[in-house]
Amino acid sequence: MFVVGVGIGLLCLLTWLWIESAILPEQEGTEALIVEGYTPLVFLIVTALATPVVSSIVGLFEGRLLSTRSEAIVIGVGCLIGATLLVLVSGLFIGASGAGGGGGPGPADLVALAGLSGLVSAIVGAVTSAVGGT
Repeated sequence: MFVVGVGIGLLCLLTWLWIESAILPEQEGTEALIVEGYTPLVFLIVTALATPVVSSIVGLFEGRLLSTRSEAIVIGVGCLIGATLLVLVSGLFIGASGAGGGGGPGPADLVALAGLSGLVSAIVGAVTSAVGGT
């Protein structure tokens, strides 16, 4: 999931550079402020929404190899850690893009979002691996 986080983060960074060159020059005033202010939030929302999807894929593939329910819990813990890393790494790339002019979510907000994404992904990963193993 770390690699997925790097990929999503890199894509967000490159997308922001594209937005700066193609979209923002045509915007003025409030429109430019809205694009600059909400784009990093959209990037973070998409990243957070990707974590349970990736966890379900991991759970389904790993569930085929499981023999016990305790192994499903191990998959869930792995998804928790992976999803948290995915959001944190992507958030670092999003922050490096300069989108939002520094007024976006702070480090504590990013950690909270990463934790929430990790918890949901742990549940999704464990359940899909248990279902995939039967």
